[in-house]
Amino acid sequence: MTSTAILIGNANYRSENQLPCCLEDVAAMKALVEATGRYGVVHGITDLDGDAMRDAIRQALPAEGHHYEVLFYFSGHGAQIGNEFYYCGTGFDASRPNETGMSHSELHDLLRAAEPKLLVKIIDACFSGTLLVKADRQPLPMQKEGFRQVLQFSSSLDDQTSLGGEPLSAFTRAFLEASVRKTEGTVYYTDVSNTLRDDFLGNDDQTPFFVSQGTGREVLVDDAAKLATFRETLKTRWCAEGEQNNEDEGEGAVGTIIVPEQMGLKELLISAEKQMGSPEEAKALIDTLFDGVLERFESGEFGEFFESAATEHSSASLNSSHVGRRPPKTPLIAKLC
Repeated sequence: MTSTAILIGNANYRSENQLPCCLEDVAAMKALVEATGRYGVVHGITDLDGDAMRDAIRQALPAEGHHYEVLFYFSGHGAQIGNEFYYCGTGFDASRPNETGMSHSELHDLLRAAEPKLLVKIIDACFSGTLLVKADRQPLPMQKEGFRQVLQFSSSLDDQTSLGGEPLSAFTRAFLEASVRKTEGTVYYTDVSNTLRDDFLGNDDQTPFFVSQGTGREVLVDDAAKLATFRETLKTRWCAEGEQNNEDEGEGAVGTIIVPEQMGLKELLISAEKQMGSPEEAKALIDTLFDGVLERFESGEFGEFFESAATEHSSASLNSSHVGRRPPKTPLIAKLC
């Protein structure tokens, strides 16, 4: 029996907002899956419409084939319509979801033909925390359904959106980092789910959802040492933007204060002053900022009702107006569906 992984990432949508991180999601997940050495065939496919998603699964899992293990991964838009979850194709139309997307139920029908002993599903999409068996359907024995053991990792509950990121989606990044947490011994899927639960603990906006019909002994990789190369690649190629900036910053980098060991207060202040911009540079920056703010205000919808005025002072406060903005650590975009 063979084992097959099918990884789909949809980034370029015709009607929905674009999700460029989904392309990197598939590339990173493919690198992890290949590093485990558990899969004879790994399909990494991007930007598929509804028909193409179904065809890709049919071709990867021929009806006459029998598989020991099947892993299905999806990163892209998801939609909850009625009691059904849909994997959105690139041309998704909510008025025709079964044609332009692929329902959760249809995915199970396609996967069932392979009769896998173990089915692992990892879904990074909005509203993906859907039950394996809907409440209004008569549950059938899993053996009769063709599934013996099923593990499902969903990025959010069925009423929550999932976050993208740069360069990886938030949940996919967390899944990959959880997979390489252990450096020796066997890595079980329960190790990954336990780490993910802690990572998102207290996050009311995005709560991963897990379904497990198994023994708790299902293996991601039999030896964590096999993931050593991938672990380093994850730190370099797919590190978060904030982490990359921190690694790139060196002596003389903008915004970085280098503090030698055992530096006194006076030396610290002198060092910080040397690395700051000149008063002229600071004033030019602030002038440009507030000129833009005033111009935006005057041309906005309230401009005709109010008059604006700016007063410049020669004291430490270069402008009497103050605007505060707290930048995020890592840019995130919502996978709004």
